[in-house]
Amino acid sequence: MKNKMLLSSVVLVVIIALGACSSQTYHKALMKGQIVDVEDGKIMMCIGSREGASEGDEFRVVRSTFRKDVVEDGESDYELVEVGTVKILTILNEHYATAKVLDGDVKIYDIAEK
Repeated sequence: MKNKMLLSSVVLVVIIALGACSSQTYHKALMKGQIVDVEDGKIMMCIGSREGASEGDEFRVVRSTFRKDVVEDGESDYELVEVGTVKILTILNEHYATAKVLDGDVKIYDIAEK
């Protein structure tokens, strides 16, 4: 009986987690600014009209990298490193925009921020 109850609880948690992943909360909290495609110096990024973005806006692009130096207790093993700059070409909708890379080495999963 305990195992059946535990299994039911785990299944319920997984269903709730998957539902949350498809929600607006997931988009706002986890994807905002994320570079989702890079091809020939043009990118698709998760910043749109909802965030107040406009054509011509420029963003710095950062990447989360693992720190190679010794980390003190309480410090993060990761740091944000600036890797480039992009400029919005077109606002596609409230969630997405296309942009061009002005400088740097921008990759998928990097984050664009003002």
